[in-house]
Amino acid sequence: MYLTYAEYSDISFNPVPEEQFTKQLASASFTLDSVTGYFYHGTDLETDVAQRKQAFKRAVAITIDYYGANGSTSQFATATGGQSITIGRTSMSENSSNTSAVTKSQFGNLPIDVDNILGPTGLLFKGVRTLC
Repeated sequence: MYLTYAEYSDISFNPVPEEQFTKQLASASFTLDSVTGYFYHGTDLETDVAQRKQAFKRAVAITIDYYGANGSTSQFATATGGQSITIGRTSMSENSSNTSAVTKSQFGNLPIDVDNILGPTGLLFKGVRTLC
């Protein structure tokens, strides 16, 4: 995994309890792997460039905090939690004035801070990579 509880506690402004952290770490890691193209499956995080390593660990911590604030353990749960329901021709949705003020990422239901932190590192690059 990408982050220890001690590292997380140092980074987070509002750390979740360790038991909750353990559950949410796997989900946050999976989500961030998918938006970074699994970069750290081929690169060792601990020996990577310090700035990129630090940014990625912050993104993991922010994602865990986001899941904790939403009472979920995954991106899917925060995306589908009580926003609307449709049964047949009847549709009900939550009033937009009651929704969270967190702006969402271009990669789904992640906090915008993830984009802001990882964008400058190149980890969110979605272009074509070539080998010469």
